[in-house]
Amino acid sequence: MTRRDSLVLLSGSLFAGCNSRFFSPTAPSGTSGLPWSPFIGIHASGEAHEAYQTVIPILRDRGNMVGARVGLTAREGINGTIKMIGSLGIELVGIIDNEYLLDPDIEARIDEIYAAYPEITYFQVGNEVTNPNINSATMSVVHYMVALRRVYEHTQMHHFGKMLITQSPRGTGDYSRELEEMVDLGLREMSPQKLIVGINVYSDYALVGYSDRIRKHLSGYRIWVMETGSSDPSQQVQFVQNFYPQLRTSLRAERIYWYVMWAGDDDIHMPGSESGFNLISNVLNPPLIYSPLFNKLAGVEE
Repeated sequence: MTRRDSLVLLSGSLFAGCNSRFFSPTAPSGTSGLPWSPFIGIHASGEAHEAYQTVIPILRDRGNMVGARVGLTAREGINGTIKMIGSLGIELVGIIDNEYLLDPDIEARIDEIYAAYPEITYFQVGNEVTNPNINSATMSVVHYMVALRRVYEHTQMHHFGKMLITQSPRGTGDYSRELEEMVDLGLREMSPQKLIVGINVYSDYALVGYSDRIRKHLSGYRIWVMETGSSDPSQQVQFVQNFYPQLRTSLRAERIYWYVMWAGDDDIHMPGSESGFNLISNVLNPPLIYSPLFNKLAGVEE
């Protein structure tokens, strides 16, 4: 499957209007009969601000969204959309991108991030750091582990209460070898009480590889799946029904984050496209389009 050539940051008018049927959903049902994990990845771009403001409370009020994973980029400053999502009572995980990790004064950059987002407890130190499709500058696993150790030690010394998550190696192919390399380079020298292991998993092949390495090397660590999903909207419900239980059983996944609430509107009708992962679409040209999985989570009869 294809996934995430870099997301094009769109510009234009904010969302206006929505499908009125979502203002009177059926009674809350928690998981709506699915083995769902109420965590969703969000591209916190301003174009989707009002759309998120509308749809997040719908899932939140049904118990189907309690947390979001958002990117923190060095060029944007404080992100108002991230602040809004947090104000809705959603627990945030902030991804510290490679630009911060490649800065010679990482510790100063970490201080700035923590000061800008005091409401965030969990920070993921990088994501797919070797992947050029989503990072303007990549870094080797060796370089990454040096950066992770610096962030870890600085956080433990100066920012009690913050919790770190490792970078997630890629979720298709044989990238579980990166996780083993991280172990070989000292990952287990960092306390499992202060560091969570993050992974991305989109395929059975990746699941088998990560399961083997977690079983062998990381039995004492909490495991969070930071990205998973299906790029075919018609298969999303079945994906959750079939794959989420495997993630819990094989990986001990404590949390599973769906990728993604919205990743742009290009090729939304083409399975395999970046936009195929969307729970909501048509953000830039409302009314919104809702995927079958969103409808299921929202308690809407189709």
